[in-house]
Amino acid sequence: MILLAALAVAAGALVQGITGIGFSLVSAPFLIALLGPHDGVRISLVLGSGLNVVLLAAEHRRVRMGEAALLFVPAAIATPLVALAVKDADPGPLALAGGLLTIVAALAVARGRFSNLRGRGGAVVAGAISGAMNVTAAIGGPAAALYAISAGWPPADMRATLQAYFLALNIVAALTIGIVMPGVSLVVAMVAGLTLGLVLRGRVSPDAARRATLVLAVIGGGAAIVRGLA
Repeated sequence: MILLAALAVAAGALVQGITGIGFSLVSAPFLIALLGPHDGVRISLVLGSGLNVVLLAAEHRRVRMGEAALLFVPAAIATPLVALAVKDADPGPLALAGGLLTIVAALAVARGRFSNLRGRGGAVVAGAISGAMNVTAAIGGPAAALYAISAGWPPADMRATLQAYFLALNIVAALTIGIVMPGVSLVVAMVAGLTLGLVLRGRVSPDAARRATLVLAVIGGGAAIVRGLA
């Protein structure tokens, strides 16, 4: 089980190293399926925050602080409200919901849905959805990324701004639902995946990385659904 979890973390970190986003979309559903929804989400938040810090250190000059704040405020408000709503939920339905949300999010990204998320209203909607999905399934990325794409952010700005946004949001979520520290094997897997991803950045086409991310996300979502139904 630990080996499979480490492979999922390495794959997610690899994707994030190449594209700047995608860690939780790839790894979180597998962690939920393997470790359960409570620990899976908490560990994913901690590992994701570590990746955010590393990537943000290199790209912080491209952060759009004002637009990150537009997303963060509604996300931070939604996080404790949604966490309270699912606090006493059974692990099975939570895993099932996490798997379904992952697949829906992956399909939304693949089909370019919600491309009209623009302006303050779009930021409020995207931020609230992102915060809700982040605290329940650790997959708040698609809604925020769709907003960034719809708003026309350049790729470098999107990568940097989303690192700052998710670092802040992951901290809020972790403080809300509790912190579970990952084992050494998962940290090593994250570092290895990120290192390889940074080496491959620029050598792998964005379309290929995007397709691989979505395929892995759907597979992970399916695994979480199976866990929820078991």
